Amino acid sequence: MQNIIETKSDYFRTKRSRIFWITLLLSLLTLTVIGFTFINNNMVPDAQLTVSVAEQPAQARGNGKVFAPERYVLSSTESGFIEQVYVSQGYRVQVGEPLIKIANPELFREFKEVQFEADDIFASVAYEQSQLALELDAIASDLAKARSELKGQRLEVDANQKLREYGIISAVKFEQLKLKVERAEMDVSNLLQRYNAYKKGYASQNAALQAKRKAAEEKVAYFKSRIDALTITSPIDGVVKELELAQGEAISVGNRVLEIVNDKALAADIAIPQYLGFKIDLNAVATIKSPNGEVEGTVDFIDPIVRDGAVMVRVKLPQNLPSWMSMGQSIEAAITSSSITHIAFVNKPKEYSHSEQWRVYRLVNGERVSTDITIISADQDNLFLTPGLNHGEQIVLVPNTTSSTFFD
Repeated sequence: MQNIIETKSDYFRTKRSRIFWITLLLSLLTLTVIGFTFINNNMVPDAQLTVSVAEQPAQARGNGKVFAPERYVLSSTESGFIEQVYVSQGYRVQVGEPLIKIANPELFREFKEVQFEADDIFASVAYEQSQLALELDAIASDLAKARSELKGQRLEVDANQKLREYGIISAVKFEQLKLKVERAEMDVSNLLQRYNAYKKGYASQNAALQAKRKAAEEKVAYFKSRIDALTITSPIDGVVKELELAQGEAISVGNRVLEIVNDKALAADIAIPQYLGFKIDLNAVATIKSPNGEVEGTVDFIDPIVRDGAVMVRVKLPQNLPSWMSMGQSIEAAITSSSITHIAFVNKPKEYSHSEQWRVYRLVNGERVSTDITIISADQDNLFLTPGLNHGEQIVLVPNTTSSTFFD
């Protein structure tokens, strides 16, 4: 009986052992199948590619901001108080458009007094000039009359010359006629001297009167310009910025009023590494990049002073900018330099998007050789690599499994 019981116990122990080993084998087989399935479904294949090298101008890259270089800070040239404000912050104005009007009652009173004073001067000058002209005309008239009388006396002497020769008139009578001619000549000579002297004096006196009139006109013009300056107008087409005064406020000479900027003529200041500054030329092409798009400009100024290891390059932007480009916008820039660089690139494999990072191997005699070459950037068709490769070399791109994201 006891033998039967022991036999049954051995049987059950053997059966449990078999079940354990069968279960273990099935589990290992399942894990193996799952692992192979995962690898086969997610493994990114290596890519064998041929390197091409192209020449292109080197680019200096940097960051900066868009700004308006043409800006005018308007200040008051007169004191008073703000009578009228015609614009507001951000208001678009045209050249010559009124912005602010200043009231200055004292200046206006002085202007009126100057005008009345000038009117009196103008009248006085006109009267004195007319008197001088009348006197000059009177002397000229006397001179003309004397010349006419002299001419008549000479004709009479010439006519009596024959009569004297034939004894018709006496010698005394003829001599009297000659004396009249001499007196007439003296009268003409005296009047001519008087006329010339008066004419010189007339010119100087008239010049003095003209100067007096001009001084009065300039004084009126000066006060008129001050009155006109009470209305501050825009010097350019642009946008109102930093409007600092309101209607009714007192204002003094030199107080800042507002700022006008020309937002249609923008530029960008770009900071590039100082060691690239000497490679940039004026009028070089610069590509301005933002999340919304790209715009091309030209280098307009290169600051020779190095600040914090960088050189400031000013890029002039085109007139017709897209609406997304505005003042104060942060941008990136790639500026074409005067040096030539060699760019290595390969065709972009279809599997490129399956991994975030790739390792680059040289293919030498069929063997893979590790390199420190990396992928700089990629476009739709090509991958651009760091320097160190030659044209025609074979490389292999291997996904970096430690940082890859696998997906179908």
